[in-house]
Amino acid sequence: MNYVVLLMGENFLVAGQSELQGFFITKRIEAFSEEIAAAQAVAAVRNDPQFSQAPSVEPTVTVKAVRQLLESNHTREAKYFFFPMETSRHERVRRPRFE
Repeated sequence: MNYVVLLMGENFLVAGQSELQGFFITKRIEAFSEEIAAAQAVAAVRNDPQFSQAPSVEPTVTVKAVRQLLESNHTREAKYFFFPMETSRHERVRRPRFE
C-alpha cells in the first residue's frame, strides 16, 4: 500500500546553516501498514546525509499525519521546508551581544 507521511523535525543541524533548523516534509512510502510507513519515513529523514547531530540538543522527528493513497495517486515527495528554531530564554541570556 502507498502512504504519505507528514513529518516535523526540530533541532537539526543542516549543512550550510549555522543555526538549528526545524522542518516539515511529506514522504511517500510503500508499506504494509500506517505504523510501518511512519517508522520508515522517520528513518529516511534521520539517515539524510544533509543533517548532523548538534552537540547540545537531540533532534526530534514527529509524525503529524499518515494517509493511505489510492494506487492511482502519484503524489511526489515534497522538498524540505526549513524554519529556524527559536532559541530558548536561557540561551539568549548567555549568548554574548556584539554591537
